[in-house]
Amino acid sequence: MTRSINKARANIGVQQDDEDAPGNSLHKRANGKYVGTRKERRNLYSVASFLDLYTDVEINHFDKIIMVDNELLSLSELFVALQSKAEFDKNRIFYGKAIISMGFKEGMLQIDFVERGNLCVYSNIEIVAKRSNGKIVKKYLDKNEEVYVYLRGKIILAGSKEKFIPYNDLVYKYL
Repeated sequence: MTRSINKARANIGVQQDDEDAPGNSLHKRANGKYVGTRKERRNLYSVASFLDLYTDVEINHFDKIIMVDNELLSLSELFVALQSKAEFDKNRIFYGKAIISMGFKEGMLQIDFVERGNLCVYSNIEIVAKRSNGKIVKKYLDKNEEVYVYLRGKIILAGSKEKFIPYNDLVYKYL
């Protein structure tokens, strides 16, 4: 799982390289340093793309196919329900029922998770509204209705409270 670019969805699929195409040309010198061309392919996927995989009934959720922080995970390991016991300090996609409301500051979005009373997530409502999931957020904002929310990041223990740490500083990208 790599950091998402400014897209809400990506087309996830299997990509096979042409076997006749030249590969990486790496040569090791006597001093142990590599010289030559080094290629690396990284695919960038959003939470919505992983959710598409997770909800696809044709995909085996127990095959370890996703690399997260140098750990190979299955979809079942990547998606963690917030009502279950979550490992702290591990990047995952957490999900659960939440109530979306205006935060304590102007322009702030607050997400309170029903199954985890001490976990709240905050973001900028204007930026979230511009994203593709902004319509959904606006629909449930201050309606006091429960809606499933998916978050990519990790949960840490800060004193006696749990705190959500987004995959990077841009929380709105990981809702």
